[in-house]
Amino acid sequence: MMIERVMNLSFLNDDFTKLNKNRKATDFEDVKQIGASSREAVEKVYQAVFSMGANGRFEPNSYIKRDQMAKVLLAFLVSAKLMKRLSLSEKARKPCGEKSL
Repeated sequence: MMIERVMNLSFLNDDFTKLNKNRKATDFEDVKQIGASSREAVEKVYQAVFSMGANGRFEPNSYIKRDQMAKVLLAFLVSAKLMKRLSLSEKARKPCGEKSL
């Protein structure tokens, strides 16, 4: 899991030691399909409250969809204070190049 590796970078502004320890890889119905070498990384990212899987399943043998990766990446960037949380303000909804009044 690449996100877990990035969480360990020293220059990030977040303290990823404050994880939700109540979240476990065993929460996923298909935990046995998650490789033993990946299980710890999956659990750490899951404990960081990044949305993962669907319908109680992690689905380790499936491809991640673009919208799913966007959600995980956005949550990570906001958590690491590398990006502000996005809001759909009136200004943000304007088409590119349109000036505010």
